[in-house]
Amino acid sequence: MPTAPGKHKVQCMKCPIGKFQDKLGQKDCALCPQGTHGTEAGQPSQTLACEACAAGRYSGDTTAVKKCEHTCPPGKYGKVIGKDSEKSACSIPCPVGFYCPGKNK
Repeated sequence: MPTAPGKHKVQCMKCPIGKFQDKLGQKDCALCPQGTHGTEAGQPSQTLACEACAAGRYSGDTTAVKKCEHTCPPGKYGKVIGKDSEKSACSIPCPVGFYCPGKNK
């Protein structure tokens, strides 16, 4: 049905990457939690919209749009997924006889 002159057409919008909406009739989307990053736009659940940061990587922000771009600094590494800070993601020093160059990809 055409929109009457002077009236705005209202549309539902996809939640952007890093956000999701799992309830009907909402006016905005929920953010993926820290320690995760967004997978793709328009997802109906946190499980589908948000993926845990890999071990040795962390989100470091609340937007969850960037794919856990932060990595452990030289000399440290991590074994646990889903972390949101360097301190929690990179808590293990490299053992004697090994080294960690940093920027683990």
